[in-house]
Amino acid sequence: MLTMIANQHSANKQEELNRTDAEKALFKLLQQSTFSGIKDEKFKNLQVFEDEDCIIRLKTRLSYGEFEEKFKYPIVLPSKSPIVTALILEEHENNSHAGTQTLQSLLREDYWILKSRKTIRNAIRRCNNCQVYMATKVDCEAAPLPKERVQADIPFQVTGVDMFGPLFLKDGSKSWVALFTCAVYRAVHLELVTSLSTDAFKNAFRRFVSRRGRPSIVYSDNGTNFVGMNNQFKSINWKKIEKFGAFQKIKWRFNPPTAAWWGGFWERMVGVVKQTLRKVLGRASLEYEDLQTVLCDVEGIVNRRPLTYVSEDPNDLTPLSPYLFLTGNKSSDVPEADAIDGKSLNKRWRRMQRVREDLRSRFRKEYLGQLRSNAFQKKNYELKIGDKVMIGHDNQKRLNWPIGRIEELIKGKDGQIRVVKVKTEDGMLLRPIQRIYPLETYEDDAPEEKPVETGSESANITRYGRKVKFPTRLTYMYLD
Repeated sequence: MLTMIANQHSANKQEELNRTDAEKALFKLLQQSTFSGIKDEKFKNLQVFEDEDCIIRLKTRLSYGEFEEKFKYPIVLPSKSPIVTALILEEHENNSHAGTQTLQSLLREDYWILKSRKTIRNAIRRCNNCQVYMATKVDCEAAPLPKERVQADIPFQVTGVDMFGPLFLKDGSKSWVALFTCAVYRAVHLELVTSLSTDAFKNAFRRFVSRRGRPSIVYSDNGTNFVGMNNQFKSINWKKIEKFGAFQKIKWRFNPPTAAWWGGFWERMVGVVKQTLRKVLGRASLEYEDLQTVLCDVEGIVNRRPLTYVSEDPNDLTPLSPYLFLTGNKSSDVPEADAIDGKSLNKRWRRMQRVREDLRSRFRKEYLGQLRSNAFQKKNYELKIGDKVMIGHDNQKRLNWPIGRIEELIKGKDGQIRVVKVKTEDGMLLRPIQRIYPLETYEDDAPEEKPVETGSESANITRYGRKVKFPTRLTYMYLD
């Protein structure tokens, strides 16, 4: 038994010696192909020498310390080399995917890598496991509002719809609220439904159209009831309807999947209504008719909220609210007591037209004029067809996010890319770029920085026009 253990120990020792010799030969060839000897320009601020194996090593201030020779005189390695990258990745995986600072300390035991921090950081970016956790999402600037959302029109001509709940009734059953909001004047219309089915939403939609008018465009997310409603519209023979009637087909526009912020103008109103209901109802459970009455009260309160600045000066104009555009300016006249003739009707009609024009003019100046785009700092990385990416999801862990390749980049009217098609093992997915996490963002092949020529005109003149002179002994330290 002792003989077997001794033979195995001898074999392991021989294998270790063979590996050490192979590493020395590999590092020697690497140094010969990268450096031009110990007088190379890259060693200007370093004290180096060649050992008995003709390997370039670094002189440190630990010569008298009781350390190993390889720690006192580490092997000098270049910053950009596939061999150095493989060495860093091996040490990275053997030490539980350690970070830059830890790896730098571990590699310092045997090697001195030029520009070590930057080299190690770029090498870690090639680790697939780390990329899953380190990848950051792509972002873009906010898109300008479409024409139909800023063009003065009748209320609810352009509508956003969503459903929220459930609300519990007194008998224990559930109910939901269908919220319709005007995309221009920010008015809301609430309908109470007892199911999330397509038929229940269809009845709520018909009640909405009967009271508020027929919309031309409807925005929504990809809820099954909204998709089912749109599919029913598609099955209708619209050519026949347009031939015998004056109705136009309603355009239904869906957000990309998992892009809730695309419907911000109705999601914000959902939050306002929820907050109001929470304060009004508390823990109370009401009958269906009582809850419907409460929803009408909440609708009136939300529609009377001010859209413009509320001034404390009594001489200033009344702030605009959605209620003004829903009902117009109520008249205090009593037409029943007046003699109604053609002249008075024409005068009244002109007055109402003038009131509507004044309201729309104020809305344009006081509300639309205050809409602005927030500052956005564009990132350096730009998506390209064929990029390997992860698709983020709020309800899944990062390890379970699907991985795929970009097949198509979809641009908006302003030329910005906001939606992409990604091919995964489960098929083609349409996602906003805020859900995209690139996995190939490392920059190992970036061109190497060149030293500043201190005698050139650009180096001697600052951006303010002053002439300066860089100290020679600090130039390379500054660049590194």
